[in-house]
Amino acid sequence: MTYVRIYDSKKKHDTCLFLKQDNIIRKDYFIGTFPGATGILYKDEQLNAYVSIPRDSDGNFQFEWDQNVVYQLIYVDGMKICKKMIL
Repeated sequence: MTYVRIYDSKKKHDTCLFLKQDNIIRKDYFIGTFPGATGILYKDEQLNAYVSIPRDSDGNFQFEWDQNVVYQLIYVDGMKICKKMIL
């Protein structure tokens, strides 16, 4: 079975997620494994930048995953929104 390795900075460890056909990580599988995480990114050494993995129209992650890469989770930073900013 094919999997990807994802580093969780809150829990300070790697987790392997198994891929479905067509290199898909299902939305419900992702949310169940990483409650509170909003996305996945990785460091592209050629671009010298982080790249966010897009979701498909169903909210699943479909990508040409590289098993030599350790992907990272994106979390909401937890900042409170000021009422002034909303108005």
